Amino acid sequence: ANVTLGQLRYFKDRNVQLCYQVDGLCTDSPLILGYLSPTAVTSPIASSATVHLNSIWSTQASWVWDTATRATNNTAINFEYQPELNHILRLGYSYLVSGNVLDGANRPGINTPLHQATVGGAWPLNPHWSLMGIYSYNVSEQYDMISFLGAQYDSCCWAFRLLGGRVFDSLSPNTIKPHYNNNAYVQIVLKGLGSAGNSDSSSIIQSYLPGYVNPF
Repeated sequence: ANVTLGQLRYFKDRNVQLCYQVDGLCTDSPLILGYLSPTAVTSPIASSATVHLNSIWSTQASWVWDTATRATNNTAINFEYQPELNHILRLGYSYLVSGNVLDGANRPGINTPLHQATVGGAWPLNPHWSLMGIYSYNVSEQYDMISFLGAQYDSCCWAFRLLGGRVFDSLSPNTIKPHYNNNAYVQIVLKGLGSAGNSDSSSIIQSYLPGYVNPF
């Protein structure tokens, strides 16, 4: 098991900070993301823990508590099944205070908590072919946040990966309907020589599957 706990103590007021108030007068608020008083003596308390239940199951959790507002700022928990290298199944849940910004005609300037569920996996079908997928859902507002599906081929001399999907971009100001950015990544690697492609998709995979080891 691995457990961390930390908090910052400030020796003077901050002159530079994250603040969305027009007048610049931010105060601690449990309902508004990024509002932290420049005169606060301490930061929120951040904690995280990783527990290996056995050789194939593990869980990771994090929690940030704002002592000034006596409220949770954000939290997350993930369960991971990994019997072998790059055989990964992962299920997670996260909460972020005021993570939903609903700025439109129907609900102008409203920020609500973001409850998000994520599932992902990478699994070899045989020594050469593997599949991978990532899906994240906004439970609070009931729309997709991210969805990707891909396949890769790996041999002694060359490798190929194709990954495609979409990522949430914004909400329509009039209808509060989600808009997405569509993405496709193609990567070809000639081992010992180099790679070619429009972008390296391994960072996306490893963001949602931290235990994944890029074979390219």
